[in-house]
This record gives sequence, structure tokens and C-alpha cells, in this order.
Amino acid sequence: MQLEKDKLYICFHKPKRLIGHLIALWTLGKYSHAEFIYNDYVYLANPGGVRMKPFVHKENMDIYELDGNIDADDVLVFFGKNKGKGYDYLGILGQFFYAQKVQDDDRYFCSEFCLNAIDYALQFTLTYKLKSLKDRVGYEFNPHRLYKYLKNMELIDEKEVEWMELRNLIGIEITEQGKLLKVTDVMLEEDNNIVLITETVEKAKKDIKETKKGKWFEWTDLKEYLTIY
Repeated sequence: MQLEKDKLYICFHKPKRLIGHLIALWTLGKYSHAEFIYNDYVYLANPGGVRMKPFVHKENMDIYELDGNIDADDVLVFFGKNKGKGYDYLGILGQFFYAQKVQDDDRYFCSEFCLNAIDYALQFTLTYKLKSLKDRVGYEFNPHRLYKYLKNMELIDEKEVEWMELRNLIGIEITEQGKLLKVTDVMLEEDNNIVLITETVEKAKKDIKETKKGKWFEWTDLKEYLTIY
């Protein structure tokens, strides 16, 4: 799946492995990880530290476009200042044991990194429980709480969720000018036009000239036909 160039996204992962399910269960949420996506790269904090890697779309991702006031360049500056820093295991322990101000001030876990990067981009204007996020209260934010906070603050675009449902089109077969095509990717242009990336499917060995309700068989019916016969 391709995202729009020069747009900043935040991605929340639904759990797939045991540790992810434990995080979601303990935090009473549906997410176990958070990260940024920008121009085909992911910017994140995980047990490997604060780092970047190529973006690969996975089915357990929910991706949202961030508010335009959150400048991608500022987020990248924050990333550059913290690249290579370690993982905030102490903050994770504080999350699990509901301990106050238990964190490593020079390390980050995933949602803590994302929240502080956003606050940096917004000139340290965000608050939580009447406290400035500049005071490093991000340790209180697990992935699901971060999602709810950004949603309540209207810092993520809910329309992006609807667009991501277009991924369900990947894999279907369509007909165009008598050719059978398979959808391999979906893109959404700025004017909301949907663009389907397709590849040609090998044509059946012989044409099917049976009719269905007075019409020629559509290629989309080919699977059903072959299954029956």
C-alpha cells in the first residue's frame, strides 16, 4: 500500500503476538504499538531503540493522517535529536505497575516517543491533566491512550480510517476491456479519486460462452464457474 508523499502519518498496531496481546489486555485497549510513517519510512522507538526502517504495510495496522499543524520536518528534527537512544524499559514497568513518574528521562518507548515528538512539533503546547508534556509525562501514555488523546484533541484525521478500508479491495479480480485484472494495491489521490493498481491475470484456456440471465459470463464469475464444474 502506498501513502501520499510528504504527508505525515501515525500508525497503530493491533496485537499479533503474545506480548502484544498482553499489552493490549493490560492497557484495556486495542493497540500494542505506535509509530510514525513518512515517505515510505517508519520512525519509531522499540526494544531496538529510537530508529527508522523502511515501511512495509501489514494487515494489523491502523493508519491515520496527522493534523497539518504537526510539521513533519519538526518531527524529523525531534527524531534526529533522539536517534539511537535506548528503549524506556523503566517507563514500561511503570505502566504495568501504575507507578508515578517511573521512567528513564533519556529513553523512550513507542507511544512516549510519538507523543513527545508531536508536542515538540507543536512548540510544547500540549497538556495532560493540567501538566505540560514538556515535563515528560509521556510515560503515562500507552498506545491506546495515545490514540484516544490524539482523537479527542482532533490531531488525527478520522477520514483516513475510512480510506484504509480500501485495502480490502486488494486481491479482488475485476474486468476491464475484456481483460481479467487482479488488484495488487490501492491509492487515494488528493482529490479523493481511488486508483487501483492491477496486474493481468492469465486468461482461461478456453472462452466460456455460457450465459447467465441473458448476459455473457463476467470474468468475476469465473471462479464460481470453475468451482462448480
